[in-house]
Amino acid sequence: MNASNLGVRLAGFVFVGISCAHADIITSMAELEANPRAAAYFKSPSTTEAIAQMALAKERKFGMQPECGAHEAKFVTMDVLSPIEFPAEQEHPTKGRWQAIIELHRCGQRRAYSAIIGATDRAAPKPKFVSAGLSLANERLIIDAVGSALFAVVLRDPETSKCKDIEFFNLAVTEPPTLSRSRTGLTAGKWKENWTFWVCGKLHSVEMRFEPDKNGNGIRFFVDAGTLAKQP
Repeated sequence: MNASNLGVRLAGFVFVGISCAHADIITSMAELEANPRAAAYFKSPSTTEAIAQMALAKERKFGMQPECGAHEAKFVTMDVLSPIEFPAEQEHPTKGRWQAIIELHRCGQRRAYSAIIGATDRAAPKPKFVSAGLSLANERLIIDAVGSALFAVVLRDPETSKCKDIEFFNLAVTEPPTLSRSRTGLTAGKWKENWTFWVCGKLHSVEMRFEPDKNGNGIRFFVDAGTLAKQP
């Protein structure tokens, strides 16, 4: 190897070292809490309010508390879905995805909202999915199960098949996971949730059952019959 090639390789190593030194990589809530700059960013009022505004837009659409004009939003927690890269010289994260949970207070009522957010290079990240309530299913499992859940709604009310305006209204755990002790510690078992959809102005609830497969490598879901839910 000649001296010029060696110089190029050394310069590359130095550049990589500088880049890594100036970027915070966050892979868990514990790492976020230990990083004052990142914690201040993700818990900031402006970040929380961006989620709150999307939640308020949904509530206006659903006709919830139309007489209420005031609100307050509070950060609750977040879950890192893929490593977040937050360069020191950047105002916003440039890579990564996370789920943030806030609590929305409106005229005496409190509701939890979760948002799936992805970083956008050199721009403020925007929530891509916001829903009221909380689910123990991860994002991939929800995506896999939602089609079957909506099919249950159509089976009960065939007219809903004509609707193009469908949204999650609420997610709620109705039976927490069972816990069993093994050699490796506590293991979570099956649980149940209630998924409520807003379908062209009507609410439809579907009971969802989740349980680990026999090999323990994944989660299976089962859909019970959908029912009409109480209007907000």
